[in-house]
Amino acid sequence: MSPASAPLVTFDRLMGVLSATPPVADAADTSAFLKKLEDYRHVVIDPTRHMEVPRVSEACVQACQQYFKLSKDYHRDREEDLTELISILRDAAKMSVGDSTEFNAEVLASSYRFSKLQEHHDIRDLKRHLVAEVSSLRHSVEEKQK
Repeated sequence: MSPASAPLVTFDRLMGVLSATPPVADAADTSAFLKKLEDYRHVVIDPTRHMEVPRVSEACVQACQQYFKLSKDYHRDREEDLTELISILRDAAKMSVGDSTEFNAEVLASSYRFSKLQEHHDIRDLKRHLVAEVSSLRHSVEEKQK
């Protein structure tokens, strides 16, 4: 390996690390980012395209900056979703007081359905099911209060 090619090898290795362990973001964003990295790597390892390396290096830096921002936004959005879920659960817990047998049975059934929510891996799907379950629990509470 010539001394001039050492930085290219390092750059290629860095892109390899980014490709192997990209920060979490939306699947489509991650797929597009990985495709760009693959394209950049092909330029860097091709000795006939060494004149393109400065342009590709800058494009790679910009792509990384954009993707890391998308990843940060993705995580912020997921944190907001989780905060909202916690609030929904807190409201549900406040409603789950009562002493009638029928009401307690409804609360236990609801509790079982809450425990099954862990099977949902998509947070938006989980949120939709959780809102429906809390609505059902709220209806039970309202019926008990009547």
